[in-house]
Formats: sequence, structure tokens, C-alpha cells
Amino acid sequence: MSQQQKVDLTQLPAEQIMEIQKNLNQEVNHFSTSLQALTSAQSKFDQCIQNIKQVTKSESADTAAPSNQILVPLSSSLYVPGKIKSGDKFLVDVGTGYYVEKSGKGAIDFYQKKITKLDQDLTQLKEIIQSKSETLQTVTNVLRSKLAQQQGQAQE
Repeated sequence: MSQQQKVDLTQLPAEQIMEIQKNLNQEVNHFSTSLQALTSAQSKFDQCIQNIKQVTKSESADTAAPSNQILVPLSSSLYVPGKIKSGDKFLVDVGTGYYVEKSGKGAIDFYQKKITKLDQDLTQLKEIIQSKSETLQTVTNVLRSKLAQQQGQAQE
């Protein structure tokens, strides 16, 4: 792991400060994209929990009810009608193409743990973005003053 070292930005040439600014911009953009992806994943896991609750709720109702009917996706735009055989058994994708059969409660617990972990990751990522943004603002201010100083010297 690389160690961070403090550098007096006012002692660096403007070109080097611009390079630092460019790198910080890229880092902030990358972390912001990651934040959006994690938020999206968290939303999908929450939707899974809602779907499990809906299926288990309809299972506890009359099994001959039309709510037992579903559309099974074969592709993003192709569906076939299906029937829920057991509303308390779910195949949960645990990663890398592996699926585990879980009860409704077990599946909800699994997704809840994922959401909790993502909450922690999101908090850390927000702190990193905040820190990088503050550093970027400082670098931008130093660059502006450096360029203004160079422009002032050129006019003299």
C-alpha cells in the first residue's frame, strides 16, 4: 500500500498542480460512479426482500388464487406464464453462478445482511468522496492563485 505524503502545493509548478487536479477529478468521478452502483445494488436487494414478502404473503393466502400465477422471464422481453409451486422456497444467487435454496426468512436474512454491509461500504465511500472533494477544492484554489500570480508577473 502506498503511503500518502504531504506536499506544499504552493511550491509546485502550475503544470504539476493541474496534473494533480486532473487525477483528483478522475478519482472523485470513479468513487461517485461506485457510489451509484452500490446504491443501485442496495435498491435491488431491498426489492428482492419486498418480492419475497409478497410471494410468502400470497402463499399463505388461498393457493388456488390468481396471485399464485406469475410471468417467468425467459429474456428481457420474453415471458411465459407460470405457477408458484412453493411460496417458501427460494433460490438465492450467492455469487459466481452459485444458487442456494433458502426459506423465505432465510432469504430475507441473507439480503438484509447484504444491505447492512452495503450501508457500511456506502458510509465509507461517502467519507472518501468528501475528503477527495475537499482536497480537490484546495488544489483548485491553489491553482487559481498560482495562475493569477503568474498572470500578474507576466503583465509587469
